[in-house]
Parts: sequence; C-alpha cells; structure tokens
Amino acid sequence: MFDDVPTRAWLLLLIAIVAWMPMQYIVRHLAATATQRDITQAPDDLSWRSTAMLIKSVAAVMALAAFALFIFTPSAEVFARSPSFYPLFLLAGAALAMWSVVQGFTTGRIEPWMRGLSREFTRADDPNRYWMSMGWNALLSGGVLVFGIQTLLDVPKQALRDHCYDRRDEWAPTEVAAACNTLLDGNAGEDHPTILAARGSAYYRMGDYRRAGTDYAAAIQLDPKADAFHYNLGLVHDQLGDRKRAIAAYSAAIAINAENTDAYRNRASDYLQTGGFDAVISDATIILASKPGDLQALVLRGIAHAWKRDATNAERDFAEIRKIDPANLGIIHGESILALQRGDLREGIRLLSLSIARNSRNLWPLSMRAEAYRRLGEWDKMNADLATIRRQQEASKHLSPSTT
Repeated sequence: MFDDVPTRAWLLLLIAIVAWMPMQYIVRHLAATATQRDITQAPDDLSWRSTAMLIKSVAAVMALAAFALFIFTPSAEVFARSPSFYPLFLLAGAALAMWSVVQGFTTGRIEPWMRGLSREFTRADDPNRYWMSMGWNALLSGGVLVFGIQTLLDVPKQALRDHCYDRRDEWAPTEVAAACNTLLDGNAGEDHPTILAARGSAYYRMGDYRRAGTDYAAAIQLDPKADAFHYNLGLVHDQLGDRKRAIAAYSAAIAINAENTDAYRNRASDYLQTGGFDAVISDATIILASKPGDLQALVLRGIAHAWKRDATNAERDFAEIRKIDPANLGIIHGESILALQRGDLREGIRLLSLSIARNSRNLWPLSMRAEAYRRLGEWDKMNADLATIRRQQEASKHLSPSTT
C-alpha cells in the first residue's frame, strides 16, 4: 500500500510535521501582541515570547521551505528512492516525537501526536492529560525509533533486493543476477521463489533461456500459485521453440489467474503456430471480451478464421484491424492465406511480396511464396526463396511469428 505513495509525498509530509511547531510559535507570537489585548482584562503572561525564538522559528520555516523546493530536484529523487530513505524518515519522526516530550517537559505544555486531535495540555492546568500526552508521545517515539533502527539495519539487504528485483530496469542483467545470487547464498526465507524468478528474468534478458527456465521451474516448485512464474516459463519455452510446453505453461498461468490476458495472447499465438485454429479463436475471443479492439487478438483470430477457410469472419476481423491500423501486416498475411486457399496464386504471391518488402527477415511469407511458386511450377523463383530462407536460418536460427 505504501509503495504506491510517491516519495515526494513522504518528504512533504515530513516537512509539514517538522514545520508545524515553529509555525505554531510564529503565529502565536504574532497574535499575542499588546495592541490586540482587551484593556479591561488582566494582562496576559507574555513571558514566553522571545525575539530570539521568533528568529529561530522563522529561520527553521525558511530552511524547510528551501528543502521543499530541493526535493523536486533529481538528486533528491534519487535519495528518496534509496533503501535508506524510509528508515531515516522513521528516525526523523521518532526524533520529533521525542523532541516534543523534551520541549513539553521544559515548557510545561504539550500537544499529543494523535490523528484528529489538535489540542495543547499544560502541566499546571490539566496535569492528568499533560502526563498522558507526555507518555503517549514518548511511547510513540520509542516504538518508531525501534522500528526505524530495525529497518535501517535491513538497508543493505533491502538494497540487494531492490537490485535483484530491478523493478525500474536500472541495472544490467549480469548485475541483477549477481545481486540475486548474493541473496540466495544467505537466508532468503519466504522471498526465495521471488528471488529465483528475478534471477530467471535476468538470465532471460541475457539470452540464457535454459538457466532462466531452470530458475522459473524452481520458483514454481516453491510457489506453484504464482501465475507470473508459469507465464515466464512459457516465454522461455517459446524462445526454445517448444510450443507444446509453452502452451502448457500459459495454460497453468490462466488456470491460476483467468484475467492474465498476456497468457491468453501468447497461448493463442502458439496455437496458431501448431495449427490449433479453434483454440486460437477461443482465446482471442476471450481477450476481446475484456479488451475490445485488442489489435493482436483481432489479428490472431482473423488469421485463424482464414486458415479455416472462413472468409466471412476473417474479413470481419480484418475490417476491425483496418480501423485501428490500416497498414498492419496481419491483414496482408490473412488476405494472402484466403487468396491461396481459393486458388488465386498470383494474388497470394502479390500480397506475400508486399509483406516481404516490408519485413524481409520474416521467413513465413517467404516460405508461403515459395510454396505458391511450386504450385505454379516456377522452380527458379521457388529455389530463390528457399535459398533466402536457408541463409536467414543460418544467420538467426529463429522464425518470426506469422502474425507480426
């Protein structure tokens, strides 16, 4: 919950708390002037008023105002995001609460730190509430102090966690993996599966998919109900070309979290690659039910309809795609499939050539065009496309999905 609060908001709250007492003194000092006193009443005790104290209070407020401006600088933002910020914030709050006790003891008046209560009690007029307020502020200070110290002692480990989880993508994957390794070498406790998954993500970013898969699988063993772990394992299987296992991993993620649309989308893409066109249509339709106009879901479903020779539904999806992205390659791929299936090989070749001209690294239109040339008996053109495919396979060893 507190992670969602902007760090600047915490700093402004701290400034407001610190500025409260000097501001109170300034206002009280300016309000308690002789010219405002009713001459029919007994003179007020103004012995507490001090020019030196007024100067100190004004200086403190000005310094805090300058600090409030400073927190909007990049340097202040970096500090506010550091693991030391929250412990120091707590310790500052504990110090302020203790200062209110010290000041209350020396002045004989105190205001308890309680939400919704803004009232001052004096030792002379209301000793019971005065001492209760003193005790409350002292107890609050002690509790926050202990918690702040414990949090401060945890700063090195928290810094490693922040480094390992890398939520802002600030670190190189090798550095992330090193931080995760340090945590795993110690007592990771209940964070063990999360740290394993974080290291798996670092390996994934390095392109070391097998080690990534090992970490995700180990994380699943420790926490089988985390849909993100299953989803990430599916990504690994996709990179390794194992569509069957990828589909199983995405299915496990969906079984845990039926709202994981990314898992539905990737599973539909894998079903398309393996010829499961009905499953593609089912998954894409589920996505579109919660996210109408989802471009990739429309492309996947339209192409699946095309493979099933359902031109009516395919063209309906392509029409929706054109409204969002008229130049989307998925339209060209789907239209080329429909053309080839109705026997219009020249139109299919024309459309596939358009796709190749826009993305020559995608081997799917090349292989489809080579097959069309074969059906036409144009062997030289077929062999030229097959040779291009072989060269690109040797260079990348990766087939781009037909829907991109």
